[in-house]
Amino acid sequence: MTATLRALLVGVGDYADEHIPDLPCVAADLDTLEKALGNAGYDVRTLDEGRKGLNDIRVSIQTFLAGARDGDTLLIYLNGHGVHFKGVDYIVPADARTAYRPFSELCVPLDCNRDIEEQSRAGDVVVFVDACREGFDEGVSRRTKSVGGRIGWSTGKVRRVAGQRIAYVFACSRGEVARFVQTEGGAFSVFTRALAELIADESGPSTLADLSGALQVRVDHYARVHGTRPQRIRVLGETDQSTIVIAPRTLSRVEERRVRADLAAAGQQLTGLERELNESDARYGHVGPRISGLAKPPDPDLADLQMGLDQLDELCAARMWQAASSRLATLSERMAMAFGELQAWRRAADAELAGRDDMRGELAAYEAKAGHLGLAEDRLVVHLSKAATDQLYSGGCDLEAARVVLDALREVLFRLTGDDR
Repeated sequence: MTATLRALLVGVGDYADEHIPDLPCVAADLDTLEKALGNAGYDVRTLDEGRKGLNDIRVSIQTFLAGARDGDTLLIYLNGHGVHFKGVDYIVPADARTAYRPFSELCVPLDCNRDIEEQSRAGDVVVFVDACREGFDEGVSRRTKSVGGRIGWSTGKVRRVAGQRIAYVFACSRGEVARFVQTEGGAFSVFTRALAELIADESGPSTLADLSGALQVRVDHYARVHGTRPQRIRVLGETDQSTIVIAPRTLSRVEERRVRADLAAAGQQLTGLERELNESDARYGHVGPRISGLAKPPDPDLADLQMGLDQLDELCAARMWQAASSRLATLSERMAMAFGELQAWRRAADAELAGRDDMRGELAAYEAKAGHLGLAEDRLVVHLSKAATDQLYSGGCDLEAARVVLDALREVLFRLTGDDR
């Protein structure tokens, strides 16, 4: 069976505890995002309204992850109140009670890595968290009607699970609050509305890298329009975001041909780089060890670059054109940089070789002059001539030392003859 796109949507808008304020936008947020994801090709499951308790949410997430097939892309969306306690982030379920301590034990931890590693065969897993409108603090009295302690999301890193790409996208950063807007047409979350619109846009961003940037722009737009405070979207994960495709896009045939042409050009670019490296090694291979102080020639990882091209071929075969285009630009930039570094090194090597050859000619001229003037057997002339020869013709040629010796030889000849030519 082929890999597919799957989404689990969990939104908690109504809470049993009177001290936890309800969220009026959650139902509309879920409906908007469900439609956008369905139209984008996702198999969407939205958690039933009556099943928003602690065990319901935990079992649903675990079952969703365990049911993935090889290579599936999974999207988990969580909307509700958020908790950050002792370095761990949580979503608050409908049956949580503020009278219980520690309150975090009644909440759902957001870190799905263990379940992914132990039970899921998915390729990419992205968790979107639209929460933390009002965080919870263990020190807030349960008698307080509004638990207004604002607690930011964790600053920790999300470790990479073997062979799987995982990322967590938060609607706001530490110390901020995720906003919702109340309008005549109803309430909606700024973050979720922006996310749904970008996914629904057929020409919109495809990869997580592009999506996260576009999300911030659109969230900022809503903040200006509705007069809310800004919120900084935060992405956690040790995965290259440009490799995670959230919304595969179908491009026009013209765009498809452009991507294929660019990929062919990248293949030629890699072939040219390999040819230049081979020619450089044949022409300059002796230079590095023979001239002291010259930097080592660049040694780009051609195997890794070729692997990148092979992966791009796979993306094109899967007709994931935007993902291929995004990664292709990065790969071409890497190859261009490697070629530039090689050219710069070759120019430096040429300059060193030209300087060495000039000094060899200078030495030959001084030796000829000494012979013409009958000074070829002079002890100091012989000593300096031999020292210069050792520097310019032996391994590990030190051009700076050779320059010093040649200048000394010139001064000796001048003192002996009065001729500085």
